[in-house]
Amino acid sequence: MHSKLIVSAFVAIVAMAPAVSAHGLILKATGDAGSASSKALGVDDSVPRDGTRRNPFQTDTTRFANQRTVDAANGCGSTIKGGKNDIATFQGTMAQVSAGGTVSMTLHQVNADGAGPYTCMVDASGTGNNFVQMQVTTQIPGTRGSNRATQKQDLPLVAQMPAGVQCTGTVGGQNNVCMVRCQNNARAGPFGGCVPVQMVGANGGGNQVGGGNQNTGNQNTGNQNTGNQNGGNTGTNGTTLQGIAGRRFRRGVKVIL
Repeated sequence: MHSKLIVSAFVAIVAMAPAVSAHGLILKATGDAGSASSKALGVDDSVPRDGTRRNPFQTDTTRFANQRTVDAANGCGSTIKGGKNDIATFQGTMAQVSAGGTVSMTLHQVNADGAGPYTCMVDASGTGNNFVQMQVTTQIPGTRGSNRATQKQDLPLVAQMPAGVQCTGTVGGQNNVCMVRCQNNARAGPFGGCVPVQMVGANGGGNQVGGGNQNTGNQNTGNQNTGNQNGGNTGTNGTTLQGIAGRRFRRGVKVIL
């Protein structure tokens, strides 16, 4: 009986081990349409990034509780420190992306099992309830979520918005918001993060290149020399000459016009 208890305890410990060893998190994101950045949900800037242990280094890592496919993805996961990531509580600046543009993220790999490859997806409603897959153009290195060489490092992760996606959500008082979610396939995870992004018009919508600064209002039509044409000056000069002529007639000098 005693030996059975020991074996059971050992199995339980082994089963729990991956849950405290596989961590990578999305810190922030920027878009192709501006320099503003979004802070990932659940991220706590006070957590140090120079270690691999559970406490404190893994406490703000987002876990998606066995939602391993895009079809299974629902919501934005939770962290040890903050619990469920609540989209409604997001406040702050937001990355700006164009239709079909790219989202550039900073991923912090806490330890070996927080590596790539990563899958990225986007929900146009901003609610995290209806994700579609994004193309990852810059990938996190790793094999099945493991790579010891890149632990404790910040790594680039870039994904492209799918064609035809238009962001319609409202998050943190801002409109036209999509929710981007990226995750690895770690056995104890998946791990990763959610970042809201705001879609804007091409080259910044109302600030389109050349749009507001076109020369339409300054065309030569408005500045034509019509009012200064020689026709108008001819009459003026003619009247002056006639006046001169009259004055000269009175002095007895004949002026022929």
